[in-house]
Amino acid sequence: MSVATAKPVSQGARVLSYAGALLETMDAALASHPNAFIMGQGVDDFKGIFGSTTGLAEKYGAARVFDTPLMEEGMTGVAIGAALVGDYPITTHIRADFSFLAMNQIINLASKYRYMFGGLMSGDHQSAPRTGDQHRAPAALQSRFHRVAVRQAGATHQLRGARRQ
Repeated sequence: MSVATAKPVSQGARVLSYAGALLETMDAALASHPNAFIMGQGVDDFKGIFGSTTGLAEKYGAARVFDTPLMEEGMTGVAIGAALVGDYPITTHIRADFSFLAMNQIINLASKYRYMFGGLMSGDHQSAPRTGDQHRAPAALQSRFHRVAVRQAGATHQLRGARRQ
């Protein structure tokens, strides 16, 4: 699909970039879950957020892979609401640091829904950073809050295995 895809190394082995693993994982999620969608800034751009969403908008259409304005908190609220009603939202933040802008939705709302609605609504938050260690602080902080489960892959094989079944 893009330069982010795998390159053969030797017989039976391949090197897969983090962006390539994200691309393959999101492609598989869209293919296997009809209610999955990806939203975020630049996800439908030809560059595909550093190659992690390249070609997905063309393959699955604008209803399932779409651009959003600069609105991290609003986008996260939409994703949480969609997940609570059974959809499979995938949100992207250009940098993990921007997820701090979504903390109100994650910590003050989503983490309490199990209690607010008598156990009828709950969800989790998965984080897949595409940047170096200096940008991993959001997941470290989010994991310290009650009822917030953060799953963060550090290697491509972990990322591909983290996809919801």
